[in-house]
This record gives sequence, C-alpha cells and structure tokens, in this order.
Amino acid sequence: MNFCLPNMGEGITDATVIAVCVKPGQSVKVGDELFVVETDKASMPVGATSSGVVTELKVRPGDKIKVGVVMAIFGGSGSSAPADPNRPRGWKR
Repeated sequence: MNFCLPNMGEGITDATVIAVCVKPGQSVKVGDELFVVETDKASMPVGATSSGVVTELKVRPGDKIKVGVVMAIFGGSGSSAPADPNRPRGWKR
C-alpha cells in the first residue's frame, strides 16, 4: 500500500521532508509518526493512516514533494522484509 503526502489544507501544495522517523522492516500502527515535513507555514509530523510494515521509503530528508506523492510503501502486518518486485508470484524462501 502506498503512503502519500496527505493534503494538509490551507492551500498547501508541497512540503520539504525534514526527517524520516521509520526504516524499512519497521512495523507501524495508525498514528505513529512517519515523517516530519516543513511547509511555508510550519513544521509538522505526518502520521501513519494505516498499520503495516514499512517495506520501502521513497523520500529522504531534503526532498521537496507535492501533496499526493508516494513517501513510503507498506506491506501487510505479517510482512517482515521488503518485497522483491523481481521475485515470481507464489515463490517462497
């Protein structure tokens, strides 16, 4: 599941990533702080809107991104490692 920069209201269309608070393989639950972003108005934490395991980070500190851009990818709550997009479907370790 993709986690995107949410609409923060007040006409904000983009933000700069100040901090990444999670790493691949980390389990998160709704409300956990994932990133800190800065807009032209303020710095603010961005929290998880669903539970799961972070499988991939798509941004890093210093990146300027627009609302709707994918920041991270989550796997199911049973995942423990990043998914390998080259692995054939149904293949198991």
